Amino acid sequence: MARRARNTNFIQIRTKAAAQEHRAMMDDPIIWDLYMTTLAALRRALSHADGVSFPLSAEERENLMREGAADSEVFGSNFRLLVGVMRDRAPKVARRWGDNFEKRVFGWLCEPYGIDLPSSFTDLMERPERFSPDNPIQRLAENIYYIPEDVNEFGNAKHRYACLRELDGYLTAIQDHKPRGRPPQEPKKQPAANQRKTRKIDPTKAVQAYEMEQAGLDAYAIAQALLPQYDLTDAKQRNQARGVVRNWVEKGYLLVNFPQSQPQDPPSTQK
Repeated sequence: MARRARNTNFIQIRTKAAAQEHRAMMDDPIIWDLYMTTLAALRRALSHADGVSFPLSAEERENLMREGAADSEVFGSNFRLLVGVMRDRAPKVARRWGDNFEKRVFGWLCEPYGIDLPSSFTDLMERPERFSPDNPIQRLAENIYYIPEDVNEFGNAKHRYACLRELDGYLTAIQDHKPRGRPPQEPKKQPAANQRKTRKIDPTKAVQAYEMEQAGLDAYAIAQALLPQYDLTDAKQRNQARGVVRNWVEKGYLLVNFPQSQPQDPPSTQK
């Protein structure tokens, strides 16, 4: 499926240039008169389907085509003449659209009447063959481009560089937009209060630490007695041991002075 180009600076410049070329073409009185004549012929050809309910049966379709055959032939002849005159008098526009030029002209004729065209048709109408009239690089199909190897087809090396920059600008425009910099990181989920890990305190050690603290021992002495697994000569482990002792003393104070307020172990289910 064809990708739509983003509205980059390159696409804006290119669209502005194409609009100026189209406006200059339609300002040509010969092209404008022929365009209006062809537009009227299209309306007469479409008028035979006014008030008809779709879908049609095979017989109704055949009758409709027979009734509008003459007007359709007039429109076809005017349309071919219009395309030929546009190619002669507006070569830049015709060259920009290349093989899709006839489809683009038909789209211009359908727009005033609000005719909905198939997406496969409109995709071709929205994609010129050349990025600019004097650029020999051609878009032949999706992911297929004609890039001349001979610099003479570009005229000179400087113009070849400009044409390749146009190709790069178009390819950049049809890529998905990615913001610059590092991708945003997802915020870290904070655990709920009831999900946070809490260190279980041994009630026996807590009571011992509290009683030793009441006897006048400091945290260092209590840690030497109750935390032999800590290397108290290391500053980091010494601070950790001091924090453990502080928690034990606080818990021991509650266990000794307010034993009824402390949560009890769940009753045993053994019979």
